[in-house]
Amino acid sequence: MHHFPSSAGPEHEKFTEWAISQGVEINGVAPAQFPGQGVGIAAQRNIDVGEVIIRVPIGLMLTTKSIPSKFREKFPDNIPVQGLYAAYICCTEEFQEKFAPWRAVWPSRQDFEDTLPILWAQRLKGIKISGPSYPLLPSSISGSWNTIAKRPIKCAYTAEHQNLLPEQEKRFDKAYRVIKQVFQDIDKDTYTYYWLIVNTRSFHHIPVGTSAPEDRYDAMALCPFGDYFNHIDEGGCEVSFNDNFYTFKTSRAYEKGEEIFISYGNHSGDVLLTDYGFIPAQNKWDDLFLDDIILKDFSSKDIEALRIDRYLGNYRITSEGPCYRTEVAACMKYMTAGDWNSHILGYQPASFDQRKTNLIIAAWIRAYIHESEVALSKLTALQQDGKYRGEPQLKIIYTRWKQIIELCNGALKAVVD
Repeated sequence: MHHFPSSAGPEHEKFTEWAISQGVEINGVAPAQFPGQGVGIAAQRNIDVGEVIIRVPIGLMLTTKSIPSKFREKFPDNIPVQGLYAAYICCTEEFQEKFAPWRAVWPSRQDFEDTLPILWAQRLKGIKISGPSYPLLPSSISGSWNTIAKRPIKCAYTAEHQNLLPEQEKRFDKAYRVIKQVFQDIDKDTYTYYWLIVNTRSFHHIPVGTSAPEDRYDAMALCPFGDYFNHIDEGGCEVSFNDNFYTFKTSRAYEKGEEIFISYGNHSGDVLLTDYGFIPAQNKWDDLFLDDIILKDFSSKDIEALRIDRYLGNYRITSEGPCYRTEVAACMKYMTAGDWNSHILGYQPASFDQRKTNLIIAAWIRAYIHESEVALSKLTALQQDGKYRGEPQLKIIYTRWKQIIELCNGALKAVVD
């Protein structure tokens, strides 16, 4: 029997009533306050597997189809969808009046400042300012390192789960530039808040009759009441949509009082922190990438060979060990060009040495552990600085670096044992 959580509060009860009046179907669940976790969806009774617990009419959602054409036509065709939604929420009385009960339960600006790296001070983010740089955020987020010098890579490639914060800032800046051309007096802080509302609360959605956009960030919609769900790495509700409804259906049974989750996607801890402002204690999808550590020591010729054979970058490790791409990169460190080419074609040359490969990978992983330890020592020093003592951001960053060390130790064990 689960301890029944407390009510989320009167504003949430009012929003629930409003949602029902707008056609949202709510079956056996309600928003509730979970200690230490904030508001989520709780079972109000025992719920069976396969029950539809929430159905939101597509017509109530904020989608590319629901933005009035008069508003849409103010902007160029290439405006990012996320930027368009934020502008519509920020700049139209129509939205603000109709959805006032929904807006009343959204996070505050202070909530975002406490949890989202994009709003943290430059010293915490690790982006270079006057004087020394302080790369405190994990390298996958900040793109910065304390212990290595990144090598400029002339061959561009799509890096997964890396440079997350600089890429997010680019997306925001692009949207803001476009919006500023139309609404010249728009307040940047206000627009930033609504852009983050969209970024943290959107659901995957492709309107019926349209093709999937090239940019995954353009395949999104805002879903009233559905945005109460918190994230879990696996075993969350089944989420689907058709012409009429966005539907949430249980994938297992729940007891009364139990929190019900959905999965936001197979995301690493760094992605979840950057985009949503939290780090789960358990995450089967957590990973790290060793690109900057590995590529800094390769010659331009080697990097070109990796590019030609499609092995440039995205060298992933998990707590279970390294990926095949990482092994391929390690083999290049000691094989001749001919042997390496044979190896990637599936023919194992006589020079292949699993122990040697593992030792090279182990050194790369230890470099990441060293980076983590240096970052933690800087964090400890900052925590002792009266100016930053007690800030929630420091605790979040500290927790993430500890998780990174644990993941690296798991990967190290896989190649050393």
